[in-house]
Amino acid sequence: MGTTYICSKGLNVRLESENGKLSGIFFCSSCPKAGALDEVLAEAKKQILEYLDGKRKEFSIPCIPEPVGFDAKVYREVLKIPYGKTLTYSEVAGSLGSRKLARAVGNSLNRNRFPIIIPCHRVVSVRKVGGGYNGGMDVKRRLLEIEEKNG
Repeated sequence: MGTTYICSKGLNVRLESENGKLSGIFFCSSCPKAGALDEVLAEAKKQILEYLDGKRKEFSIPCIPEPVGFDAKVYREVLKIPYGKTLTYSEVAGSLGSRKLARAVGNSLNRNRFPIIIPCHRVVSVRKVGGGYNGGMDVKRRLLEIEEKNG
């Protein structure tokens, strides 16, 4: 298992890997010095820094665990949201068959171990602001600002 940190654009991000795949992306309050990078962490760090600089809009990093069931369906829908655009929780739920699933969509996105790569920051409340975010609303706003600026 490996760990590294990214401190860029006002964001602190911890990346973790296991068995040659990315196993999680977590927002944190500080960035300790990173140790040696395995191949997947080096590539993940490179791609996420490119994203933060507005030079990357899609990712190609192998991740584990792969989502299953309803979470997998939600994440596939979220991956369809274009860079720089947002949808509401109920719009994502509607694409899954019923706007009544909006709370379930939110719960699923709360379990997302790969924020940025699976861009749950692009899902907002019906008022087109906020909703919730694992990294906090400041992080969500910052990611949306990066995309708006570079879209």
